[in-house]
This record gives sequence, C-alpha cells and structure tokens, in this order.
Amino acid sequence: PAARPARDYLRARGYGGEVARRFQIGWAPDDWSLLSRELHLSDEDLKATGLGGINKRGGQYDFFRARIVFPIFDVQGNPVGFGGRKLPDGEGPKYKNTSDAAEYYSKSDVLYGLHWAKAEAGRLDELVVCEGYTDVIGCHLAGIERAVATCGTALTPSHARLIGRFARRVVLAFDADGAGQAAAERVYAWEEEFGLQFAVAALPEGADPGDLAGSDPEALRQAIDGARPFLEFRVDRVLARGDLDSAEGRARAATEAMTLVAEHPDSLVRDQYAMSIADQCQVGIDELRRRGAAAVAAGPRGRTVPASDRTAAGASPDTGHLTPETQALRLLVHRPDPISVHLSPVLFDDRLNRAAYLALREAGDLHGARAKVEPDVADLMGKLAVQDATDDEPLGVLTRLAYLAAERAAVRLEAEARSSGDLAGYQPVISFLRTEVMKLREPVAEGADLEELLTWLNDHDEGAEGRVDG
Repeated sequence: PAARPARDYLRARGYGGEVARRFQIGWAPDDWSLLSRELHLSDEDLKATGLGGINKRGGQYDFFRARIVFPIFDVQGNPVGFGGRKLPDGEGPKYKNTSDAAEYYSKSDVLYGLHWAKAEAGRLDELVVCEGYTDVIGCHLAGIERAVATCGTALTPSHARLIGRFARRVVLAFDADGAGQAAAERVYAWEEEFGLQFAVAALPEGADPGDLAGSDPEALRQAIDGARPFLEFRVDRVLARGDLDSAEGRARAATEAMTLVAEHPDSLVRDQYAMSIADQCQVGIDELRRRGAAAVAAGPRGRTVPASDRTAAGASPDTGHLTPETQALRLLVHRPDPISVHLSPVLFDDRLNRAAYLALREAGDLHGARAKVEPDVADLMGKLAVQDATDDEPLGVLTRLAYLAAERAAVRLEAEARSSGDLAGYQPVISFLRTEVMKLREPVAEGADLEELLTWLNDHDEGAEGRVDG
C-alpha cells in the first residue's frame, strides 16, 4: 500500500506493472533504516554499496527513502548503483543517485541501460544517448532499444570510450530546448580518438524523448532516424537564428557559423561547410575561406569571445579564467560529492551563479536543474557541463569562496557601522571576519577555521536585518 502513490505516478506516465517489472523499477519506502535492518549489512558493506551510511550516533541509515528507484547495471548486467526519483510532492532534490564514494559505482564510467542496448547497438552500429532514466525507458518502449543515458552527469571521455566498444555512431537525444545540444565541446577529439561519429536528433521544441515516446512515438523514431551530424546541426542552428534578410545579418551569421566550422580537424570537411554557408548566406566563398583559415590558425584560444559571454560563463573578461564560484559550480556538475555538502547561497555573489547553484541543489542533477532556470542560467550550466573538472581541488575552491564571502560581509558590515554610527557595536564581528580572512590567506589553512567561518556565513547571510552579533 505504501508504494501506491509511486505506482499511480508511473501509470500516469504510461508505465504499468509490466514495464516496472521489465526495467526492474522499484520503490524505496519512507523509512530511515528499513533496508539497513532487512539486509543486516556491516557498516563497511553498507557504505561500500552506496545503499546507506552511518549517522553521528553510530546507527545505520538508508540512502534512498520515499523514492522511485531505477537500478543501474554495468555492461554485464550486474547492479552497481541506483537512481532515485522523488514523487511530485516529495521532499529533496528531484533525482538522487548512488554516490561516487561507493566502491562499485562511478557515474563517469557507467551508462544506464547499456546492458539492454548493446545487442541492437551492435546490429545497427549506433547508440542513442539520452539524459534521463525515463528517456531510456520511453525509447525502448518506442522500439528504440539502443538507447542509453548518462547518470546525472555530462558525457565524459570514459563514456565515449565505453560507447566505442559497441557502436561507431552516437546520436545525442537531449532535450530540444538546448539543455544538452551544446554538451559536447570535445566531440571532435572523441571522434578522432575513439573512432566515433556524433549526430544530434532534432526533437520537437520543448520535448524530451520520454515525453515524446508516450505522446508521439513515431515522431521520436523519425527524430532519431533523421539525426544530423554534430557540426551540421550546430551550423544549422546558427543560421536559423540569424538575420538572413540583410547584408549585415548574413555576414554576421556566416562569420559565426565559420567559427564553429573552424573547430573541425578535417580541412575537407571544413571546406564543404564553407561552400554551403557561402551559398546560404550569399557571401563570397573566397572571403569566407580566408576567414575560416584565419580562425583555424588562431585556434580555440585565439577566437574572440564577447565579454558578455565570458562573464556569463563565470570567467573574468580580462583573463578568461574561471572564478571560484564557477569552479564550484563545475565541481557540483561533475564531482559533487566532495563539495556539495559545504556549499550554500551566501558563497555565490554573482546572480547567474547563485541561480545555477540553487537550481542544482534543488534538482540534484544537471538535466533537472536546466529545466527550471532562465535561458541565461541554462547557458551557463551548458558551458560548465562540457568543461573538465578533473584538476579542480575542492578544498581550495571552497577556501577561496569563503575568503571572498567573508570579505564581502566585512565590507557590508563596515558600511552599516558607519551608517548607523555604532562602530563599537560592529567592531567585534568585523574583527572576527578580518581575522578569519587572514587565516585563510595562510599557505595551509586549518579545516576547523574554514568550517567555523562557513558556519558563521551561513548563519549571517546578507538577508539578515539589523546589527549582527558575533
């Protein structure tokens, strides 16, 4: 009976008992330790499997509670992790996945549904990559049994290597609103390194594969079958949003399209696209080739990026370097476990960065977060999703965030003190912040100092009114 709301939700999505059994969809009851009590696992095994953890009192607790559970299997069909989705009226992030701290699970090395998809993928030499568990299930029910999904993360080189074991052609079936269509900056490198060919399915506006499978499975099949090469899809998007009715608009569209073409490593491919763009934009092919050659010679770092774009991506307009805020967001997208528990809104001063953080915290994964935010925030997330966070050091990023937040708080309190004329009343807390900032500037900052400062910052966010007592 406790699982009835979950069954009702699944039936409303078109997933009855037969589908639940086929894909082994389950339910985690709203109980803190039911699974732990039933399995009688040691503390070490409970943590190693990612099924639960140990609380401060030494008791065991379940990791998944009050969630629809999707088991995640390796290529051989062995369960290695789980994805849990809350019900519409449930609490917490929309999706919650097994932690990478678990011994047998790494989200960057596993694709949901691959053990089901590998047979058809081998026959057709193609894999369809989605963003969510229900997208994969919907594709399979629509007859597209070569569909897989990443598990709350962007595609990684490990994913590309794994895909290459089963198919050469990769169709990206991400949401048509752009949530995933720019999520492969390194596609060409993966094509060359792993022998892959990437294409993009043009899904109807606002639809994802799971929804489309239920409402119009034929349209989904046509979108997958009609997927266009990755570069062609990107160029077509640029030209479609350009103003091709004026000479200036055609020139801008052609120039923007050629910056994309210049990223491709094959000169013959680049020239084919140059001729097509010249024809569509009614510009001279010789001039377009010259601009394309200049862009190729400059390379990715040499191309001019508008200051507004760099700022939206969290970069300094002068240096192009990521800020601590955007580094933290990048970690939250790719490697959330070391840092997510320590982050809070007060650490994000930039409007876009704070909105992105709040959406990621609420949704629990990139796909869900991008569906909730304004286009400029979604664009920021898309840029961060295709960047590499391997070298980002969580403690260093967190320390810099705390340092900057403390500096802002001290400046704000000093202004309030001057405005109120109560310098003596504010002095203790201002001195505390200045002291903590000095500690964080030391070569080796103490973890306890950082924890104390983070606690203070969380307790005294800028939303607090009146005088702040230390």
